[in-house]
Amino acid sequence: MLLGWHNREPSAEVLEAALELKHRERVRNIAISSHRLRLFPSLLEDCDYSIWHVRYNAVHRAAERDVFPNLEGRSEAERPGIVTYTTTRWGHLCDPARTPPG
Repeated sequence: MLLGWHNREPSAEVLEAALELKHRERVRNIAISSHRLRLFPSLLEDCDYSIWHVRYNAVHRAAERDVFPNLEGRSEAERPGIVTYTTTRWGHLCDPARTPPG
């Protein structure tokens, strides 16, 4: 279940409802997405979110500074899965008119 586009941690009521669905085995994992990348490190110790949905691409590289370094040195069990969105920047990064020949 993706709790989408949160610029701060979801309310206790939203998280409680998501956790109830997980407890009832209606969802397997809870993911969170945000454009505010500095939110993610504050969630590291919160094991309720097993997936982070992070904006990252060749133009928007701030996750290299604000998110990814916080995961270094943690085992797979100690860190969330990472999914990126807008990876091709809505296709702009794949547009032949914007890429070098060949």
